[in-house]
Amino acid sequence: MNHCIATPTYKATAEPVFPHGFKGRLVRRLMARPLMWLPYGVYARVVRFVKTYKKQAAFVMPRLVPISEGKVLRVWLTQDIDTQDCWRYLPEVIAIQRQYGLRSTSHVLTKGPYTLDMNYLQALREEGFEIGLHGDWHDAAIGYRSRSAMRARLAKAKAVLGSQTFSYRAPALGVSPTLLEVLHELGFTTDSSLTYRCFYNKGSTSAKPFRYGGNGITEVPLALQDVHILGDRVLSTEQIRTLIDVLVNAAAADDGVMVFNAHPIHIARHMETYRMILEHLVSRHVVFVNHSRELVSHVSG
Repeated sequence: MNHCIATPTYKATAEPVFPHGFKGRLVRRLMARPLMWLPYGVYARVVRFVKTYKKQAAFVMPRLVPISEGKVLRVWLTQDIDTQDCWRYLPEVIAIQRQYGLRSTSHVLTKGPYTLDMNYLQALREEGFEIGLHGDWHDAAIGYRSRSAMRARLAKAKAVLGSQTFSYRAPALGVSPTLLEVLHELGFTTDSSLTYRCFYNKGSTSAKPFRYGGNGITEVPLALQDVHILGDRVLSTEQIRTLIDVLVNAAAADDGVMVFNAHPIHIARHMETYRMILEHLVSRHVVFVNHSRELVSHVSG
């Protein structure tokens, strides 16, 4: 059940509606290459320019729902490593999480604008952190390429990270039914590219992980990204705490998980805010998900 907005609801196991029509697919194909071809600083300025002149909906805080007795508060911390700056600041984000005894999942690019340090990634895995795949490069249109191209590219990318790579998130959340089928064929078990309507007003009506019919992938709806509270929208500390409470409570009411995704370049600019978020979650006695396999087991249980 959707506890946050007044829209028709459906069971979390139902097939979601993928929101990208012909126009959306065309835009994604046109915008897929700039992140690779342009220096990131130039690309970021273009994006800011576009957003400045794009009509933005006013932010309305979703409704806070009370937690029933026995409900578990679950949170999954993830990072998307899109750029060289994200890769550079990843160790700082990981270090903060270590201080609170937390573990997270980092989704990396294998042919992105940075060079992977495989020894560092292996060390993180040995420490209990998960390394997932974000793609070969940041292709916003990956979900709308041909099946053969998707499969060939993602198979090569997974081979770089190793067979123990199970979690995936599409660049720019460009997920599609075909992409999910390919992920299953390649041995992935979890995707978190579909958004949770509680905040995004589109995507899944529930924060409960569910299995896509026929393809074996467990979907874990993405509840919140750092850029939407620290960049596109700049919320106050109190607003951020309240929003976190709203999303955590709503996820618990659904017997689900609140997925919070960060980009280290944004966190590096707001380190104290990020610490505040983690401390607030810890103070609420949240159960932190350490690895995507826990979510697969949650669906199976």
